Amino acid sequence: MKSRIVFLVLGVCVSALSFGAAPPGKTQSGFDRLKTLIGTWKGRDSQGSSVSASFRLIAEETSIMETLVRGDAGETIIRVFYPDNGALMLTQYGTRGNQPRMRIDAKKSGESTLVFAMQDVTNGTGESGVQIRDLVIDMHDRATLTESWTVRSSGTDAVETASLERSSLDASGAGLERMKSLLGSWKGKDARGNSVNVTYTMAADSTAVIESLDIGGSKENMVTVYTLSGGNTVLTHYCSMGNQPRMKLDGSKSSESTLVYAYVDATNVKSDRDPRMHDLTIRFKDGNHFSQEWSLRIEGKNTTAVYEFERVAEPSTGW
Repeated sequence: MKSRIVFLVLGVCVSALSFGAAPPGKTQSGFDRLKTLIGTWKGRDSQGSSVSASFRLIAEETSIMETLVRGDAGETIIRVFYPDNGALMLTQYGTRGNQPRMRIDAKKSGESTLVFAMQDVTNGTGESGVQIRDLVIDMHDRATLTESWTVRSSGTDAVETASLERSSLDASGAGLERMKSLLGSWKGKDARGNSVNVTYTMAADSTAVIESLDIGGSKENMVTVYTLSGGNTVLTHYCSMGNQPRMKLDGSKSSESTLVYAYVDATNVKSDRDPRMHDLTIRFKDGNHFSQEWSLRIEGKNTTAVYEFERVAEPSTGW
């Protein structure tokens, strides 16, 4: 089981969500890469028209739907990405009335680029009609991406592009995927200079992230489990005070660099005046630094504890 978890953490297991022919360890699966795009995006296309795009999980999180809206007329394109026997497929639904299907090209795709090549089309009109022939998604970083697609009309190809910037983070799977970027060990200090250590590991067949927080000055250990519930990222905090607050990601306040978890309820508390952790904000500074801001509520008033962390080690890469 340990080796299996390591493989999942590295994104190299051969599964229905993989690139297919991509060598182990070379890249995340295409489906996992697309998950990092979940949320809403805004930008311009190559003709200068406004473009908005949204990515969301559908079909019990087995597929990803992209909705792309272009220009003042609101031309809408729907793309559905889904696994197909070890490869990644997409079907596009557009205003031209046909439905191109494309398969990922594993040889041309990489960690930051997904290349989809034309496989076939339903309701097509042959070479004389207008078809979308391929799609390239370039993920420059977590906040910007470019989509390029080839339009074939009467046998002539033209390339169209859309340059997009993230406008909001979806409160669903993207929050959990962002937490997975913390996997490994971290060290830091609190505002009083006390040492603080935290580790993040995967559990439950890659459906949960477990955080173990050790506060050196008081010898406290607290565990927080991050999972999905009804499409939202949620956490349960097992506190040294003996209660268990639950919080839910607030998508309206969260972004790619900040996750804001808001209080829902708690077990093992007698009244609203009992002390409990109430909110959590996680700020991602870069790949090796992040901070936590925990809000403690006592008798209706909040105090904040801030922990600054630096990465010590990545997850183990043993086979």
